[in-house]
Amino acid sequence: MNVDASPLQNERRQVFLQQAGSQKIAAKVLEKLSAAGLGGDRSPDALNITVNHFRLRSGATGFWVGWFSGSDKLRVSVEVVRGGAVAKSFDTNTSTVVAWLIRPGSVERFDRMVNTLAQRIVAGI
Repeated sequence: MNVDASPLQNERRQVFLQQAGSQKIAAKVLEKLSAAGLGGDRSPDALNITVNHFRLRSGATGFWVGWFSGSDKLRVSVEVVRGGAVAKSFDTNTSTVVAWLIRPGSVERFDRMVNTLAQRIVAGI
């Protein structure tokens, strides 16, 4: 599985990498594939995931300004490879405006988006 964040603007890519975004997405997608019974022989030969858009509010912004500061966003393109060829490609995304006292921390909000994104990727396969 390949998770590529290179299309992101430098500042956003740095935040994505600080959150261990590539590793978290890969791990969560593998977890969801296994839970869906798509592991082993039923799994794709490869998944190429390209992060096209990412925005994560800081913990302080999420706490003090909440949904007024806009939303956290994560958008990807996915290529499903089987037999050495792209069998399917699609885009999916997730976002959240939850913050303040509910989920003030940026790590919690990011992990929640990764979980939702992984569900959508596996559903799209």
